[in-house]
Amino acid sequence: MSLLKRIERSYQQQSQQAPPEGQPTNTTVSAPPASDATGSKLEELRLRKQAAAPVRDVQRELRERIHARLISELDPKLDVSKTDEVRRSLEALFNTALEEENVPMNRADRAKLFEQIVADILGFGPIERLLGDDTISEIMVNGPRAVYIER
Repeated sequence: MSLLKRIERSYQQQSQQAPPEGQPTNTTVSAPPASDATGSKLEELRLRKQAAAPVRDVQRELRERIHARLISELDPKLDVSKTDEVRRSLEALFNTALEEENVPMNRADRAKLFEQIVADILGFGPIERLLGDDTISEIMVNGPRAVYIER
């Protein structure tokens, strides 16, 4: 069964289910269904995807701004072979930059963002975590979106 048919079936099942009695229902006014049901479903999925996209863009832009700031403020005379020292300097600069950006983040997101930036500056960027995985025996990068691994 194709993905489109499964999606259509789930919408039909949702529309056939009635809410329990005694509970208020939310009704929404929508445009009349398009003559082509496939087109309307695809349009709905496209709108959902567009609604979710700005969050990722904001996070990516924040990471790029902080990354650029850390690179510009990092002392060029710093010995990069002393990774602990560089990491402490980066962490201090990162905390300052993040406070000035005034973006609320929980600890896990903050640590993840810091690790991504450190991997970009001191390591091999997004494939750094793959390099640290002992179960991976080979990594082949054929472009920014084509990365193959062998376990």
